[in-house]
Amino acid sequence: MAKYWDRKFNIKLIVVVLLILLLVFAFAFLFKKNNNNPIDIFSCNLQVTADSPSDMHLPIVVIDTHGQKLDENISKTTTTIDNIDFELYENIPKYEADFKLYDSCTNTVILEEKIIISLRGQSSLVNPKKQYGFTFIDENQLEKKVEVLGLPSESKWILNGTYLDKTVMRNYLAYNIGSQMMDYAPRSKYVEVYLNDTNEELSYSKHFLGLYLITEKIERSKNRVNISKVDERYNDVSFIVARDKIKVDDKVYNTYYGNLEEDYILDINSDLKLRSVIKGVYPGKTTITDEYQEKITSYLNDFEVALYSASFKDESIGYRKYIDVNSFIDMALINEIFKNIDGCEVSAYFYKDIGGLLRAGPIWDFDLSLGNTDLAEVNEPTGFRMVNTIWFNRLFQDEYFSNMYKKRYQYFRNSLLSDESIIKMIDETMYQLSDASDRNYEMWYPTSILNYSDEVNDMKDFLLERLSWMDKNIDNVYRYEEVID
Repeated sequence: MAKYWDRKFNIKLIVVVLLILLLVFAFAFLFKKNNNNPIDIFSCNLQVTADSPSDMHLPIVVIDTHGQKLDENISKTTTTIDNIDFELYENIPKYEADFKLYDSCTNTVILEEKIIISLRGQSSLVNPKKQYGFTFIDENQLEKKVEVLGLPSESKWILNGTYLDKTVMRNYLAYNIGSQMMDYAPRSKYVEVYLNDTNEELSYSKHFLGLYLITEKIERSKNRVNISKVDERYNDVSFIVARDKIKVDDKVYNTYYGNLEEDYILDINSDLKLRSVIKGVYPGKTTITDEYQEKITSYLNDFEVALYSASFKDESIGYRKYIDVNSFIDMALINEIFKNIDGCEVSAYFYKDIGGLLRAGPIWDFDLSLGNTDLAEVNEPTGFRMVNTIWFNRLFQDEYFSNMYKKRYQYFRNSLLSDESIIKMIDETMYQLSDASDRNYEMWYPTSILNYSDEVNDMKDFLLERLSWMDKNIDNVYRYEEVID
């Protein structure tokens, strides 16, 4: 009997000990979950060179080209596309380089890889601060997927440090907002960058480039635009296209209504410029076939014919048969809120999965938004812009689309896009950047009348005024239907 009670006592003791341990772990988890105090960024500092500032708290990228100067190659060449001659920028050269990523809080190299790097952009190539695209490679020169600062492993990345946005915030804010509204928006992290292209010892004074966003490149991938690979077994096809400026070797999809547009248009300053076109992103040059091209063009044609037909509002035979309406609404909404000058006419992506509908997105390129243009009209926080852009000018003539758009705006205005949320987002980003933003500003805009804080406050004021104007005018977003013969 004594052994029985001893055994029973031991079992109770074990149960009590297990319960105590369980409570300890539970309290530890809750404490960790509710402890929102951020790491003190000012306690993190790294000096990768003897002459660098002592307060560099952001991750630092060091690229070494071993003396190779990255050629911007702004010369143009004549290219014929569908029997039309275009003066386009020549392909930009690519270079092999070493890539190192430093953690400023641990003072260690956390990533060291080989890359292929080049300058990127077209009109932005003339700016003093350049942008870069790079691809991680292995010892055999093959693409290598690498995780960067917690972002999912992929091989292709962008160093976005647009010269035209002095805040270096517009893309970051747009992508963050877009990621909470749409299926996917490019993820990004702030870094400070050195480029050693002189074969000399690394130096802050000679090689520092300032503040950049390391950003995911838009491509087909389970971690990015998550669509299936093209497959000959299916009658349908998956694809990514972009309405954008033409570059050399681009695959252009000529649709019925696209062919009706003029090849050159007059902008608001009466300057002649090349219009944007629909060009292929995926399938790429090594994957595209005549059959895939025909299927993609056919789908886009069917959509445009339905969109511009007299029955375009019909749920069964109109545009809704071909597109995911919610994604088009979100795409229009983000571009409208930011009053993006490129809004869905340049750098505008669209994609479709096998068996699915055409979706709008991912969003891209918001540096010329929130009052940051040379055009007085666009710099005003008033007026609807998306109602006059390609495709969307017709979509807003449907009460269904316009009403859904209004509901979506009001939903986010009470949460993600509230004044409090917007102010918090901008202030937290400014705090995160701290001295890094001042360094970048002093380096690239030394003669500017305003300081960095002034630039951020102007952007913040524009966005709040923009939202206030939209609150009062959102009911007027519907456009009266035009009669199309």
